[in-house]
Amino acid sequence: MDLKPLITLIAIINPLAIVPFFIHYTEGFSHAERRRTIRTAALAAFCVIAVCALLGLQILQFFNISLQSFQVGGGLLL
Repeated sequence: MDLKPLITLIAIINPLAIVPFFIHYTEGFSHAERRRTIRTAALAAFCVIAVCALLGLQILQFFNISLQSFQVGGGLLL
């Protein structure tokens, strides 16, 4: 099993850098509210990643964007 795509995804998402923001923005939340927020955020992130993984090439073709152009743009953002 090739772990390179998983490692790349974790590096891009960077979950450890998000922890201070989550703590700050949920400071006044109860334990139940924090758990609900975590579940909602995780589900939203999963849906976005799943849609991009399944339909990404079709979306790029619809907007007439080449894969190479998208890779260059993503590299510039990172």
